[in-house]
Amino acid sequence: AVPISVGIIGVGKVGRGVIDLIRTEHERIKKELHLDLRLRLVVDVGRTLVKPERISLENFDQEWEEAKSAKDIPLSQLHEALLGTHYPHSIVIDCTASETVAAQHKVWLQNSIHVISANRKAGSASLEQFEATLAMSEEKNTHWSYAVTAGGALPSMVCIQDMLNTGDNVRRLEGMLSSTMDHVLSAISPFNVGVDSQAGKQPIKFSEAVVAAIRGGCTEAIGLEDLLCRDIARKLTILARSVRMQVAETKTCEGEDGSFLSKEAQEVVLRLNKGFSCGSHCTQDCTKCAEIAAALAPFDEELAQRAAKARADGMCLRCVGVVDVEQDLARVDVKEISMAEDPNICMCDGNTVLLKIKSDRSLSHPLTLLGPGTGAPLIAGAVFADLLRIGQSFH
Repeated sequence: AVPISVGIIGVGKVGRGVIDLIRTEHERIKKELHLDLRLRLVVDVGRTLVKPERISLENFDQEWEEAKSAKDIPLSQLHEALLGTHYPHSIVIDCTASETVAAQHKVWLQNSIHVISANRKAGSASLEQFEATLAMSEEKNTHWSYAVTAGGALPSMVCIQDMLNTGDNVRRLEGMLSSTMDHVLSAISPFNVGVDSQAGKQPIKFSEAVVAAIRGGCTEAIGLEDLLCRDIARKLTILARSVRMQVAETKTCEGEDGSFLSKEAQEVVLRLNKGFSCGSHCTQDCTKCAEIAAALAPFDEELAQRAAKARADGMCLRCVGVVDVEQDLARVDVKEISMAEDPNICMCDGNTVLLKIKSDRSLSHPLTLLGPGTGAPLIAGAVFADLLRIGQSFH
């Protein structure tokens, strides 16, 4: 079996999930795919665990606890700890949401370390940083995989690359890529007209919908940023660059007249996002969730009125991102959508991501990808699949 030195940066739910998959699937992968995955480096804030051969996954929790007293290794020197004279291949997995870690991808690639990223700050970094990192990957013939950052577990980037590699021309990408906004909007603006499965579903208050999204795990990686459409904007930037558009950033409606949230509400969201720590671990009596609901409650009525107007017109509110290659445009908006216009988007009912890919070969019927939008097990599984895919290229 081919030995592969593996490092993981960030031990949140996704990082833990990848570690668990390496532990449970290691023997099967070694037998069936002839890959020997050796986890040798794990790093989180204030903690570093590194072993010359491999970390004992059976005793990982104990070793990880003991690593609190270990000396930290600077990010700029992690490649030295991961590389080994008897390891022909090394892979580092970025499970953080850190711009600082994302900036190290180029350094790792330069040192012939392959990089898998669940960190959207890498693929959506400044165009200069993105192009420099991509160029380094090509120069050193090392993999830089960040497919999971655009569509979670959906194979969106794989489909797009297959299209481009086989001579197809992608013209337009459109979809719902924000679990947070899908959860919130489908709650305050459910689509009921003529839909038996949602018949009689009543809208709930915006503040209650946000807390429900938090407890559903939608906000754990990004906090409340996507109430301002910032995280979906990063995803669209990544997708736009995947179809060879030189996009500096995706435009959002934030700060514009007619945007989803008023300027006052946007300021409240930004304030609440500082030090945000709530998530699926929060119980019904969580005081921080109660504080968030109370701070957002003053905006319940104005958003309820907008949702009611859409409903009266037989429409619903949904957060939709568009990458239009011909118009050289990447933009995300919250807008009213009817069943006739797009039944798939209208029917999305919390924690769903959807992407339509229109190309020369699929003008009348775009390729549509639809699936669950969040959850650490899904993201960890997609990252692990990238790890195996890169590993198999070493044979």
